[in-house]
Amino acid sequence: IERELQNATFVAITGSKGTLHDLAQSRNWPTLPVPDGVGGRFSVLSPVGLFPAAMCKIDIKALLDGAKEMDELCQQKKNNPAGRLAAGLIGSMQEGKHIHVMMPYCDRLVQFANWYVQLWAESLGKFNSEGNRVGPTPIAAIGSTDQHSMLQLWREGPNDKVIGFVTLQETTKIELGDCEISESQSWLCGKNLASILKAQQKATDQAVQDANQPTWTLTFERLDERSVGQFIALWQDTVAIAGRLLDVNPYDQPGVELGKQLTRDAFIN
Repeated sequence: IERELQNATFVAITGSKGTLHDLAQSRNWPTLPVPDGVGGRFSVLSPVGLFPAAMCKIDIKALLDGAKEMDELCQQKKNNPAGRLAAGLIGSMQEGKHIHVMMPYCDRLVQFANWYVQLWAESLGKFNSEGNRVGPTPIAAIGSTDQHSMLQLWREGPNDKVIGFVTLQETTKIELGDCEISESQSWLCGKNLASILKAQQKATDQAVQDANQPTWTLTFERLDERSVGQFIALWQDTVAIAGRLLDVNPYDQPGVELGKQLTRDAFIN
């Protein structure tokens, strides 16, 4: 990389030891800290996530302000959003619903669903204190794309899922306008894409509820730094409470570390 980017300024985001730390020291690169004990899935609000966000001109102060607001709500004994969410999702596992789906109806939120999958799986898929294997299976889906595949399974497949929808209230309304279209599709004339997407989300929600699959919906009023910070903090606090309910440590990842060690051993041996 140095050879190809000879005029670049390098900044290393690293812990207090390790290969990258040593390389940064030898090259006199400025460094930003990865807090000790903070795994990658929990690092988005540390320099790991904040520095690249700032480089993309994202207001990281607003991001952190939103996270702080949500974290304070999630410390309450009453009306705790993370507590309610964790209790509902982990409680559903006692009813045999071990598959937990997050389905954003906004392309800009798709990567948050992928982050949720890592957060939920790596934090909660563990041996509990009694030696039992526990944990939900998280899945990311995309609205409305996956309505045309996954919805069939959710409607008529095993009744072992909780389906979560993430929606955006404030959207750009792209009008379809007046149109010449077949009679069967005439109901689309004069509509906008946002209203169609919203109708699809409600229809999917109703379809899976009618099939006795529980659902939840989280709605962003607007997609800005403050609301994204709230979303991240909500799920980080939710997984912490879920870990207590499942009697596992949500902050370690022994299975992942074993995979890394076996990979190294394969090259050494």
